[in-house]
Parts: sequence; structure tokens; C-alpha cells
Amino acid sequence: MPVCFGVYNVCGFNKKYNTILYREPILINKDYDSKYIIFFPGDYSNFFSNSVYTSFILESTYECTSYCFSYEALFWVISRKYLYDHIIFIKPSTFYNYYATFSNFLQFPEISSNIVTGNIIEKNSQEHNKTTTYNNNDTSATCIKHLLCLLISLNEKLSENKKKKKNYNSNCNTNNVRNTFNSNINDSNEINNSDIYKYATKDKTNKEEKFINDNYDNEYYSKYLKEKIKNKLVLIGFSKGCTVLISLLREANKMNFFWEKVDSIFFLDPGFNKNTFNSNIENNSLEKISEYNLKIFIHSTPRQITDESGVCIHKELLNFVNLLKKFHIYVSSYLHYTNIKKSINPFSLHFEILVDFSEDISADIHTDSLLLNPYEKIEIKLCKNKKCKENFLFENWRENSFLNQMF
Repeated sequence: MPVCFGVYNVCGFNKKYNTILYREPILINKDYDSKYIIFFPGDYSNFFSNSVYTSFILESTYECTSYCFSYEALFWVISRKYLYDHIIFIKPSTFYNYYATFSNFLQFPEISSNIVTGNIIEKNSQEHNKTTTYNNNDTSATCIKHLLCLLISLNEKLSENKKKKKNYNSNCNTNNVRNTFNSNINDSNEINNSDIYKYATKDKTNKEEKFINDNYDNEYYSKYLKEKIKNKLVLIGFSKGCTVLISLLREANKMNFFWEKVDSIFFLDPGFNKNTFNSNIENNSLEKISEYNLKIFIHSTPRQITDESGVCIHKELLNFVNLLKKFHIYVSSYLHYTNIKKSINPFSLHFEILVDFSEDISADIHTDSLLLNPYEKIEIKLCKNKKCKENFLFENWRENSFLNQMF
């Protein structure tokens, strides 16, 4: 199934920008209210090498050479699961040596723990991210504000594009529209690195940026967001992308109306590595989250959450789940691919979670208690394994890609 999406550089909080991949619903059901599926990817993935989208990458050496792990491939996998919904795929703003950091969403201590080496700012934020993370230390709810501002800006940009398309259709014939589109593509290829963001956002007004940054604490701003963001949100973090989900939860006590919009949250193979991000959430934020009918799902693979013996679950995951349950927050944790033969590459299994995660997979699970020590246990739902190697999408995709490169 081919999937088309648009790529936009979008203004967020404090004039910080993120690149967003967007696709509107493919199918429509009058009895179903479409949602915004907001996806945060992890490390390693980037736009595929030599694709048209590599103009959004600062360092060409960090392009993704394996198509099956590229943004294009991940977007296709997610898109298949949500045909009736809007897909909003948010690219990390910091990417160095295949390590990603959502620095625009995180406070400085969180950013420090995410950066392994160096600090390369992507082209989509190089020109406009003049306010550093140090300047944001005293700003409350930075993560939520940035996400909401991105959604508002994306909504404005899509509305502008619809108006332009309508004008083209009314004033130009089909051939002229096609020629104009091709001309724009050629022009964009001639733009140098310092101008690419100005080109991508040349239709953004100072008035909108001023509104976003001057009114985020006003009651009117809350009403404005409610009017603009009418659909429910589904938040999905994959691997390193889960750092944004933790940051959003940590700010739950600061912007109440945001959580009225959230339907569910998915942590996909986060690992809860304490060297990657801090999963601690203050009690007042957890109390606020418990007031909403919010569902949290955690889908993991053995490599990410077990120790070297493959028997004990990492303490960080246990503490996180128990903390949510303590405040009566709905959380359901799943463990996939137990007892899988070593013929399946663990890295492929890590990405395979994007294929197999779901909100309701009760028909395919059995429940067991995995012990961390004799007095501490947690209920993990063990999912049934796929039996045939041919059923593992990313493993077959990776092997076929490797063979194609050889020949």
C-alpha cells in the first residue's frame, strides 16, 4: 500500500522548529471521529539516503542507508495501523552519530542525559532555535507548550496549503499547476543550507509567532487551542521517543486542558535506561493524570527490559508501572517475542514492535508474573510469538535490502 505524506518545518514554542511528516486520513467513516496520532521516533532512523527528503538533514553522513529503518519505512508501518486518523510524525531536532534527542521538548537536565556525544543541531532548527535550553530552565510546561504550538502551526500551514490549492485550481489549468509544482521543487534544490528554513516557512507571519509566544499562559490561549485541536490525541513514543512522553507526563499538573485531549499513550520498547532518561514523575502530576480517563500501554522486547540473563526485568520498568498503579492510572504492560530463536536479529525485533503493538490484543496473550526478587513482582502480559520467520516484517525487509545492495 503506497502512502503519501507531506514534510513541513513547523514553528513551536520559543520560535523553536521541528520537521513534521504529516498524512491526513486515508479512509473516512462517518461513525468514527478521527484522531491525531502523534509519533516520536528513536535513534538510528533518519530519512533514507538519496531521497528527496535528505534536504532536511544537516549531515549527509547520518542518512539512513537501510531503507527498512528509515523514516519513510516507519511512517508506512504506522500509517497502515491508522487508516482513519491523522498521522503526525515529529522528527528529533538533534541528531548526532545516529543518536537522536528531542531537545526542543526537554529541559536541560533531560537533554544532558540524552546526548551521548556532541550536540549537532538539525537544519530545521539551526536558524530559529536561538533560545537555548539554558534559557528554558525557568519556563513551566515547556514540553506541552511546544507540542501544542507545533500542532497549531501545522494546522495553520495545512489551511494555507488548502487555500493555495483552491486558488491554483480556480486560476490555472492542470498543466500549469504541474509545471509550477516542478518549478518549486527545482528552486528548493538550489537553496543553500542557511536558507532552507526561510524557504520552508516563508509564509509564516510574525503575528502568529508573537501570538504563540506571548499568550501561552492566557485563558484565551487555552480556548484557542481547544478550538484548533478538536480531535483526540494518541501519543506514541518509540525507543528514545519515549523521553518526550515522560516529559509530558511530568508536566501534567501545569496545563490541565491538554490532558482532556489525550486518549491514550503508547510506550514502544522504551527500555527505561536510567542513563537515557529519568522516568521519575512528581506525585502532583500523577494525581492530575489520574483524574482523566487516560490509558497507558507499554510494549517491550526482551533485549530492552531484561538483564543479561534474560530472566529479571529491569527495575526501572517495574518502578514506573508500580508508580502509575499506585495512583490508579490505567497501565497495561506487554512483553513480546519471548523464546524467539536467535535467527531473528534483536535489532529487527526492536523495530518489529511497531508492527505488533496494539491497544487490545487480549486474544493473543497469556499472563505471567515475572520476578525481580522474591518479594517484588509485577504482572506482565506475555504475547504469543509469531511462529514463522517470514512473518517478521523488519527481519525480512532487512535481509532483502542487504541482498539488493549486494547485487
